[in-house]
Amino acid sequence: MRKRSGFLGFLLGLGLLGVAGAAVSAWLSRFHHLFDLVAMFAGPALSAAVVGLVLATILRRWRMAGGFVAAALALFVFLQPQWSPRGAAPSPAAPPVTVYFANVWAQNEDNAALARSIAAADADVVALVEITDHHAGAMSEILKGYPYRTSTSPARRFRGGPRVVVGSRYPLGPSDTGLRDGLAVGEVTVSGPSGPFRLMAVHLTRPWPLDGRVRAQRDQTRRLARRIRAGEDERLLVVGDFNATASSAILRRFANEAEVTPAPARTGTWFDPLPGVFRIAIDNAFVGRGLAVTDRRVGRSNGSDHLPIIVTVKPARRTNG
Repeated sequence: MRKRSGFLGFLLGLGLLGVAGAAVSAWLSRFHHLFDLVAMFAGPALSAAVVGLVLATILRRWRMAGGFVAAALALFVFLQPQWSPRGAAPSPAAPPVTVYFANVWAQNEDNAALARSIAAADADVVALVEITDHHAGAMSEILKGYPYRTSTSPARRFRGGPRVVVGSRYPLGPSDTGLRDGLAVGEVTVSGPSGPFRLMAVHLTRPWPLDGRVRAQRDQTRRLARRIRAGEDERLLVVGDFNATASSAILRRFANEAEVTPAPARTGTWFDPLPGVFRIAIDNAFVGRGLAVTDRRVGRSNGSDHLPIIVTVKPARRTNG
């Protein structure tokens, strides 16, 4: 019995080191990209801290329980800007527009699952990245009920020619800034019921060391901010796979540079098979000053390793002065 208790205590100790490391990294994330990489797991670390607290209490390991409480509190405070960002208030009389976004994943061969996920969301606009030749051949079924469609050109450097596709129930118009910055971005103007707004669907690179260039993500977010400022930046909705969480230092800097506000992201999207509290929210949405987010939720599995997000927006309420 003692051996078993000692082994459980050892495992709890390792768990405490892990969540404490995540908490410390979260608060140091703006100083170095390695801290920021660890901080992107703050959400799962908080869930692990709660589990550790329960186990430590059952085993009467009071010092460990105190450590888990301290780590959980630090992570909880750190995650507040991601969970409850301060955005504009929506105009109460304006009709909403709902947008479904998904990184379809180039290796996803289940077109039927993708079609079912989109149908279940019943969104007004659908924005998809990593659409390959395999998916493109089934667009008539995948985007059934979305008569207005547009696509970027297939990428030449990657097998299958991944591209960005947007389908809509409302008419779509061009929204190209004219920039040639090498980003995987699809831009359109959506003629919504409360007036047109600019929609951007993006796919940014993975963080170092998954991308061998240390500053690749930082470079891309800077280019994306410049692209945003070059066009309509108030009635703007940006959805995408950012490969970073809204609480990360890199996306906090991006939001400041682009003058956009993140949608609340309390439930993660990657890795799909994990329970929601242990997924990380790397699929995100941002709005300009002229729009307000009224809802952001995770959609039905579509065969990808990412879950989709469904974001509802309205025009922002105008204030006097």
